[in-house]
Amino acid sequence: MPLRRLAVSALIAGSITLTLACSSDPPTALPKPCPSAVPEPETEPDPEPEPVPEPKPKPEPKPDPKPDPDPPPDITPPVRESVPVKAGAFSSGCDSERFVCAGVATQITLPAYTIDRFEVTESEYALCVQARRCPAPQPGVSWPPAAESKLPVRNVSMLGAQRFCHWVGEQLPTAAQWEKAARGTDGRKFPWGDEELHCRYAAIKDCVTQPQAVGSAPDGVSPYGALDMIGNVSEFVAIAQSGNGVDFSKNGGSYLTNPSFLNIFFPQIGAAIDQERTADLETGFRCARWQ
Repeated sequence: MPLRRLAVSALIAGSITLTLACSSDPPTALPKPCPSAVPEPETEPDPEPEPVPEPKPKPEPKPDPKPDPDPPPDITPPVRESVPVKAGAFSSGCDSERFVCAGVATQITLPAYTIDRFEVTESEYALCVQARRCPAPQPGVSWPPAAESKLPVRNVSMLGAQRFCHWVGEQLPTAAQWEKAARGTDGRKFPWGDEELHCRYAAIKDCVTQPQAVGSAPDGVSPYGALDMIGNVSEFVAIAQSGNGVDFSKNGGSYLTNPSFLNIFFPQIGAAIDQERTADLETGFRCARWQ
């Protein structure tokens, strides 16, 4: 047999042998494919799902606060009649060239403000006590007063005076506010001028023996229209805030003050009082408000 034919026969025989070796199934079944030389790529496993956070428990509703078994009454603050004081300078203190005194007058400039025409009355202050915004006066006065009492409230602590003024939307007047409202800008000795004390001008010692209804001496009106700035009851005014409390003075004198000490520029000055307890039967107050 020629060599070429033998080579072709051998090639065919080898192919048949290779095909049979790659399949162990019977001849009638389809042969299994030979493994590929290139491996199939590995697939990454699906990521695990993120855990769903458990819902936070809702806070239990807080119980409604128990109503106050004795709530304070809803009382409207009284409307206080006030007088305007224009902005500008005034002469403060005693002018020794004009009066017998050892003081020195100074010029003080203030912005505009208003001040009460009258001292605070017992009936007005009683409303603040009923509303639980003010402490009652110290023992020594008849309390509660008559519903329409026009007597000036007294024996009230400075704290009580401050609380009342805040309740009506004002504040205690400063010493400068009080003095300017009492004397105006011409440096006079009294609210009514330089004429000496007289019973028609003020409720003072030797004229009365007890406080009078506010406004009982209309001839003693100040240049701005304020009444009872001299006599009747002394009035709390604030001087400054210090580390120990509020420095204060009581201005205007009362129905018991020695007349020689009654003038606008002779305040009874004190310092750092006990604001809750200091009170007396000669002292009341009025309120003011910056514009």
